Amino acid sequence: MKHYPSSNHKQIDSDFCGRLTEVLNVPEQEISIAVLVDVSHTKAHYHQLSLEYYWLEEGELTVRVEDDEVTMKAGDILAIMPGEAHEIVKASKKNRLIAISSPRYTPEDEYEA
Repeated sequence: MKHYPSSNHKQIDSDFCGRLTEVLNVPEQEISIAVLVDVSHTKAHYHQLSLEYYWLEEGELTVRVEDDEVTMKAGDILAIMPGEAHEIVKASKKNRLIAISSPRYTPEDEYEA
């Protein structure tokens, strides 16, 4: 068993996604989980290595991935493949997005699209 206390949560300022809370970043498991609360939009970006899952826990978001737009509702999950440019283009005032990355998120794997 391994316990990850909330005191390990870390605030991160991403050039593309703004302020987020990293709740888990486990190098030996190559996974990270971040929480974005009341995000309004993000800048278009991509990751060369990471597969990213967006799990919308609350609210509604419109996400552009390459040339497609998906409107997510609470409970939806969106898989974004490595190399796919993506951005949040529209959001409800209240929202809560869980971003799960594998391999784990690193700022070095975040590129402007």
